Amino acid sequence: MFNNECSCSNSCEKTLELLLADDKSITFEMMNLSFELPLGVSKISDDVRIEYQKIREFTFSILNNRNLSLQERLISVGKLLRFINNEKNNKHPLDFNQLSPVDFIKENIDFEKSPIYAYDIQRRLVSFYKDKSASIQNYASEAISYYQKGDNPRQYQQALMHIYKLFPNIEIMWEKIFINHLFFDQFPFSNTCETFWEEFESIIGVYLFTTYITLGYMATKATKEDFIDVVAAIFRLIAHTNFNRNIDILLHNEGITTLEQLASIII
Repeated sequence: MFNNECSCSNSCEKTLELLLADDKSITFEMMNLSFELPLGVSKISDDVRIEYQKIREFTFSILNNRNLSLQERLISVGKLLRFINNEKNNKHPLDFNQLSPVDFIKENIDFEKSPIYAYDIQRRLVSFYKDKSASIQNYASEAISYYQKGDNPRQYQQALMHIYKLFPNIEIMWEKIFINHLFFDQFPFSNTCETFWEEFESIIGVYLFTTYITLGYMATKATKEDFIDVVAAIFRLIAHTNFNRNIDILLHNEGITTLEQLASIII
């Protein structure tokens, strides 16, 4: 445990209902818990705890920046994690007082989108898990069935237009869902990934996996309750298994390991 924190997973429908009740950005506060929580003895040093808090503070600042598209925010988080990972590999001390989240938003990176490849990667990721998880099986099957009714890119775009019509604030909804997941997962110090860069790769895996199933499933649905049901089911798999590590390995097996490659499939 990197800090004395209490959080709820997106796998709980009530949690999602509360998160999505308004468009306010997620904030965190210090308060006394209404129940007793045995804390035990932490083996985390003060330096590591501070690093954990600072990295997450930067990450959430970027993800809450609504002047950027959600895809641009995710890429900016990648720039942050790539920088930190490189500094650590080169044994350079990190001085967060000399850095700002804005630094990673302003940094330019040239990349080309590869939507057809992105759809194929998403389909294979979802197909890999479809029959391995009872939680997502029905939702994933319905999503895949929808995509198979026509040309995948066309089906995807139609599903995307449909969900924007249902929820004009869908990017805010995703923003809050992803931030809550990262808080719950103690990002970027989850127990399943070995490096900060692997943590970022796993985030992109979560994004690709979650959006593909949700868009395909919601293509024939019309209520927020349907949306909450499918997202909660997906996070029952993500939050309570080694999904982060497994999805990182699957991306590595595809040869997707650089920021440029990841940025090309964040559609």
